[in-house]
Amino acid sequence: MSRMKLTSRTAKISGNERDNTLRRAARVQPQMAQSVSNLQHDTIEASKDMIKKAFNSQRQIASGIDVSVPTQVSEQISKQSNEMTNNFERATGIYNQLGTSVQDAGTENTSIYSKTFAAFVEYNYNMLNAWTSFWISQQQQFIRA
Repeated sequence: MSRMKLTSRTAKISGNERDNTLRRAARVQPQMAQSVSNLQHDTIEASKDMIKKAFNSQRQIASGIDVSVPTQVSEQISKQSNEMTNNFERATGIYNQLGTSVQDAGTENTSIYSKTFAAFVEYNYNMLNAWTSFWISQQQQFIRA
């Protein structure tokens, strides 16, 4: 009977510790999601700011020069501006692919970690059962003798 109370008490303590650990983990997860969201927002805002500043500086320089610009120069400036925009789009695409790859790798690693831990727990459970069976059989042989 005392063994039954001990097992029940141990299970209750273990359940309480598990619940406390789950609550603590749940508090961390929203912080991580918010951090990723903040990074995305900051990246978008920084990109917008860089584009605005680049075009504003070009506009200021062009308005400060009181010289008529030949058509060829104007076309060249337009061409370079388009190239800069295309390069920026490509760089942003690469950055997004990199970020997505990092997140996908993190997700896959989390899944692998979870499966590995489950296998570890199962191994320990099977080992404990094997030792318990062995111990009980040894005790029964001792009692019979």
